[in-house]
Amino acid sequence: LQALGWLDASGLPHLPDDLQAHLGQLTPAGLLRELSQTLADRAGYLPIERAGLALWKELYPNTLPPTLDAWIDQAFGEAIDQGTIEVEAWAPGQPRHGRGLYGDRERKLVRWTIHDDFTLPAGKDL
Repeated sequence: LQALGWLDASGLPHLPDDLQAHLGQLTPAGLLRELSQTLADRAGYLPIERAGLALWKELYPNTLPPTLDAWIDQAFGEAIDQGTIEVEAWAPGQPRHGRGLYGDRERKLVRWTIHDDFTLPAGKDL
């Protein structure tokens, strides 16, 4: 499994998204869509920090990210840049909503569309 790149940095199995989908497991895209629906308010906005933490907890239970903010910036920032997450709108939110993407106070809340080709960076550690 290690030679195939199917083990994460802590030695836990991590199958490629297409194989997970084939086995009927939720891919990161499907999981993030479900979490987004759960966390969104009536207007469709959700705190990006809560979405990142919830996704981390689903993917890597019983572990905390070394730097959650950096992981969120990398995972969601790259996905937005690549177009695998399409941002419809940003909103500033309140202090309880976290710091915002890249520390931008104007980007604490997001309304987005997650496309099927959304994946996460190769390693979970930063």
